[in-house]
Amino acid sequence: MPIRLLRSVEARADGVGPDRRAEACAVLVFRVLAETGSGAAVLHTGDTPYLEVPNGEIELSNDCLSPTAMESLAQYLLPDAALRTLRADASVRHEWPIMPDLPDSRFTIVAALRHRDLWIEVRHRQVLHTSAAAVQPTVRADPHRTPANRASGNGDDGLAVPSADELWPR
Repeated sequence: MPIRLLRSVEARADGVGPDRRAEACAVLVFRVLAETGSGAAVLHTGDTPYLEVPNGEIELSNDCLSPTAMESLAQYLLPDAALRTLRADASVRHEWPIMPDLPDSRFTIVAALRHRDLWIEVRHRQVLHTSAAAVQPTVRADPHRTPANRASGNGDDGLAVPSADELWPR
């Protein structure tokens, strides 16, 4: 059965969008990727969807993905321009917008058509943010030390250096 998106990408312009099941499935894939730290989810017509993890694969479902389900997923995951590129070039890559509920995750959608089969890979990358507050600690000034004492090393700064015996007991 050929995939309908090959016939008409413009179907959404008529008010017909992807169904809610495709949206729910895609959101679930995003969440599972982020929560498990997996690198990618692989969706292929006629196969069961799975996650790629460092030590193998984890199946996401016991059911195979139908051509209709894959088409709905493609219509949800890819904007119209990307769908046209997929139809013309048989492959496309799309950066998914940052999701407010998953701000530390980035997703890339890679799709390809091979012999009437649609492959979609949702790639996941974790982004670690460092806040300015974490980088620059708050320092309290000691009212008993003057700038001259600090520069010359005079005065007690409250820090005691442990002896070698305390650091490395024998």
